[in-house]
Amino acid sequence: MQDIVQLVSTVGFPIVFCFLMWKYISDNNSQIKNVITEFTATMREFQVTMTENNRLMTIICDKLDVRMEVKRDDDQLR
Repeated sequence: MQDIVQLVSTVGFPIVFCFLMWKYISDNNSQIKNVITEFTATMREFQVTMTENNRLMTIICDKLDVRMEVKRDDDQLR
């Protein structure tokens, strides 16, 4: 804390404040990049899981001889 007071009295408040804001933003950017990287990996895993689930559901439906019809939104309006 004494170091910050000494910096403010030596170079002035605006310069010290700009440095502190730069440090804060830099740290936040690093954290955000880490979160985005983790989120991207999780979404890739989710995509693989959903693809596998769709494949398994197709196999189950074929075994049960169930026909699935996919309706478009405009068909439901009629």
